[in-house]
Amino acid sequence: MSITVLQALLITLFCTISNLMFPLLGDIGGYFGLGRPLIAGTITGLILGDVKTGMMIGASLNAVYMSSQAVGNVMSTDVTMAGYIATALSMAGSNDPAMALALSIPIGLFGSMLFTMQNAVCVFFSHKCDEYAAKGQVKKMWLVGIGIPLVVFNVIRAIPTFLIVYYGSQYSSVVEGLMPDWLNNAMGVVGGMLPAVGMALLLKVMLKKKSHWCFFLIGFLAYSVFGISAVTLTILAICLAVIIDQTKAHNGPSAGTDDLAPLE
Repeated sequence: MSITVLQALLITLFCTISNLMFPLLGDIGGYFGLGRPLIAGTITGLILGDVKTGMMIGASLNAVYMSSQAVGNVMSTDVTMAGYIATALSMAGSNDPAMALALSIPIGLFGSMLFTMQNAVCVFFSHKCDEYAAKGQVKKMWLVGIGIPLVVFNVIRAIPTFLIVYYGSQYSSVVEGLMPDWLNNAMGVVGGMLPAVGMALLLKVMLKKKSHWCFFLIGFLAYSVFGISAVTLTILAICLAVIIDQTKAHNGPSAGTDDLAPLE
């Protein structure tokens, strides 16, 4: 699959705005919404004309970067660039989710370095904004403190994204064809392991008590052993969460999930 200039521009546009925080939509409209790999894969698939494949690749990437967060201005990996660019390059090549997982690692690291450079460049505008603030020049404060940095920040991000998506897609199939079988197999194995790593990192953050493992095991057994669908299991989990929340509210704020009292 070859990616046209228009398609590359659209992917670049979404990849750029997905890294922003929208005042009206909050985090859901930007980094924590459009910027998630599952949404990024779906949008990329829609642009490239294969939504199903885009969603499958995005879901695989989302499992890896599920627990990835940017704390302050420190970003370990750029999940947004990894989601959009890796999905696009994979769909332009073999449509292999394992290949997308392997590509997402260097792309995410490159995005994190690019994010650091963006902040470093915009620091100069912040100092200029302080000067205008001391003089009480509000309009110039908005221009130098918000307007110009927003343009510069997005341009620095958009140009590499477009170049990688457009020119990388032209050679992705050729590069994959030149890769030996052992390297393809190795990338497939590593790519298959990455979702387990992402899930482990997420569980490490979520599970605060040993008893919390019971909820995870119940969900695992219900899905893998008893064959309950993901939608049905999600509804049951919501109901269980509501019951626990109501029980804790009934017994007082000190009540925990380890000593649930019977409902009245």
